[in-house]
Amino acid sequence: MKIAVLGSGAMGGVYGAKLFDAGFDVTLIDIWKDHVAAIKEKGLKVDGLEEGKCFKAKVTDNPAEVGVVDLVIVLVKAYDTTTAMTAAKCLVGPDTTVVSLQNGIGNVEQLINVVGAEHVIGGVTSHGSYVVGPGHICHTGHSYTSIGELNGQTTDRIKKIGEVLEKAGLAPVVISNDVNKLIWKKLMGNISLNAISALCDIRNGQVIEFPETREISRLAVEEAAAVARAKGISVDYDPVETGWQVIRDTAPNRSSMLQDVSVKRKTEVDVINGAIVREGKALGIPTPVNQTLTSLISVVQQTYNNG
Repeated sequence: MKIAVLGSGAMGGVYGAKLFDAGFDVTLIDIWKDHVAAIKEKGLKVDGLEEGKCFKAKVTDNPAEVGVVDLVIVLVKAYDTTTAMTAAKCLVGPDTTVVSLQNGIGNVEQLINVVGAEHVIGGVTSHGSYVVGPGHICHTGHSYTSIGELNGQTTDRIKKIGEVLEKAGLAPVVISNDVNKLIWKKLMGNISLNAISALCDIRNGQVIEFPETREISRLAVEEAAAVARAKGISVDYDPVETGWQVIRDTAPNRSSMLQDVSVKRKTEVDVINGAIVREGKALGIPTPVNQTLTSLISVVQQTYNNG
C-alpha cells in the first residue's frame, strides 16, 4: 500500500515512522522546511519507539512529487486542513482513501469539501507525541487508533486500512460503526484539559489536582456533552469521567495546546472549545465556560509578539 502522511510533525511523524518500519511505501509531507531537510539528511528520530533510531522514510514539502497514493493520513493542524488538502489533492485518485486522525470537529467536513465524501473516512488517535526539533520527535504515549466509515458500514477498505495500522504496531485498532461519536468523545477529553493546561502552564495531571481547575474542567465538559446530546450525538458514557481518565492516563504530558502556546504558535482552540461555543449558539445552549476559555486563549495568541 502506498501511503502519504499529510502533516508529519509530532503525531504524523509517529504514524509515518511506524508505517515505514513495517515495510510500507510511505512518504511524509510537511511544509516545515527545516524539518523536511533534517529528515532528508538524517532520517526522522523518534524517541520513545527505539531510542536513537532514525527512520529514513521519504519526505517532501511538495505533494506533486508523490503522485497518487492508496491512503492519505491527515494530521495537520485543524486550521490548515482545507489549505493542506487542497494543495495535496494530487495525491487522490479514484481509489484513494483519506482519513482524518486530527483533533477537534469539522475536519471530516473540510476534507469532504475538497475531495468528496466517497474518499473520506473518520478516525481518532490517542497516541501522544511532541516535536523536539527539526527531524526529531518524542512519542510519549502508546494507545489506540479508531477509524470508521461515515455511514457506519464495515467495508473492505476500512478492514484493509485497519490491518495496515495493526501491522505497523499502531494497535489496538478499533473499527467503529459510529465514528462521529468517537470524534466527539475524544473532543470531551481535549476540552477537559487542553485550554486549561495552556492557560495555567500545568501538565495534564495537574488539571484535576487543583480544585479550581478540576471544577472548570467539569463545567466545560458538561457544556460540551449538553451540546452533543442536542445534536443527536450519542453520549452513552460519563463524559466528565471519560475526560478525567484521559488526564490520568497522560498525567505527565504537556497538552498540545500548552505546547503551542509555549512556542507562540496558533492553537486549535477554535475547533475544540470554540466549536462548542458555535454549536451551542446555533442550538440555543449556553456555553459560558467554553466561551471564557476560548476568549482567553484568543487573547494569549494576540499577545504573542508583545514581548
